[in-house]
Amino acid sequence: MGKILVIDDDLMIRKLMEKILVKEGHEVYLAETGHSGFEMIKSKLPDLIILDLMLPDENGLDLLKTVKSIPETKMIPVIVLTGSSQVDDKLIALKSGAVDYISKPFLSEEVKLRVQTQLKIYNLIDSLRKALLNIEDDLIAAEQIQRALVPAFPPEKLNMYWQYKLSSKVGGDIFDVIYLGEDRYFIYLIDVCGHGVNAAMLSVMINRYMSRYIQNLNTSFINFEDLAEGLDDEFNFDKFELFFTAVFCIIDYKNNEIVLSNAGHCYPIYLANDSCEIIKRPLEGIIGISGYSGKVTKFDIADNSRLFLYTDGLTETFGVDGVPYGVEKLKKIIYDTKNLTVKDQIDSIYRDLIKFRDNDLFEDDLTFIGLDFSKGV
Repeated sequence: MGKILVIDDDLMIRKLMEKILVKEGHEVYLAETGHSGFEMIKSKLPDLIILDLMLPDENGLDLLKTVKSIPETKMIPVIVLTGSSQVDDKLIALKSGAVDYISKPFLSEEVKLRVQTQLKIYNLIDSLRKALLNIEDDLIAAEQIQRALVPAFPPEKLNMYWQYKLSSKVGGDIFDVIYLGEDRYFIYLIDVCGHGVNAAMLSVMINRYMSRYIQNLNTSFINFEDLAEGLDDEFNFDKFELFFTAVFCIIDYKNNEIVLSNAGHCYPIYLANDSCEIIKRPLEGIIGISGYSGKVTKFDIADNSRLFLYTDGLTETFGVDGVPYGVEKLKKIIYDTKNLTVKDQIDSIYRDLIKFRDNDLFEDDLTFIGLDFSKGV
């Protein structure tokens, strides 16, 4: 049953409508003018309005348009009452937001059926709207949780900056930077296949696993073969029907070297000695289908060098011409902007990416990390 407001200047119509609807168990309010009807709409917020198009103080169509223009009332269904010959008014009313019409004179059974139908639809839409609001609240909470897992700022020793953009409120990209002790820092960047809730849930699980793994180490060294075995067992494709790529990096200031391990992920880019290198070694298969064994490559940290890690949401972003941004373009712009600070460099490239695609709405999650090894940093 619902709250129904009848707006009609004819006393007999109002009383007849009231009798029909009250008998059906509805709570009925009556108004005889557009002004009094609008005031009652605002105060009562009825579930349904039955509106006569011929009112003494204003045109019913104008009142209908007003109701549909206000956020608080625009979702209330309106059935208009019209004279049987007012065909144009019926069409205009439907185009203006009315959900149905009843022609005068009317049968009580017609009123019952039309009101019952529209209330069912209204209640269904209202239930869906409330469910969506609950989902939206849950997604906002999930977004806050996921973003809380990403570092707010880097450790003091690292001159590190990033852009972290999710294509929706939650996504499959996640990264962290962890101090291992003895002047060594561990950075990982994960890209779970897909995006949205499923990918986000898996990314959070991976983050928790990585935290436990590092906490259980009794040394500042990481055995990447052991890490690979553990990840492949914990996140086997048969369990989740999802897979992910990852790039793992140790910044070892004690030995002045960088250690990289790549599980099917985008190639890191290293800017050093006036050259820009796409690091393709080693590149193994993705995690979850026994494609990653933990191979590593090592190289010395050159003075004033920089290392860039990213997910394919950057390089596989398509421009307005349908061509992807690509790793070669990324490499070139990294080199061209080498005189900027790493923060300004990352931000400049991100702005170029937006310009490239002509908007900042990305189909995939995007993470872009830069590390600067300049002297004195």
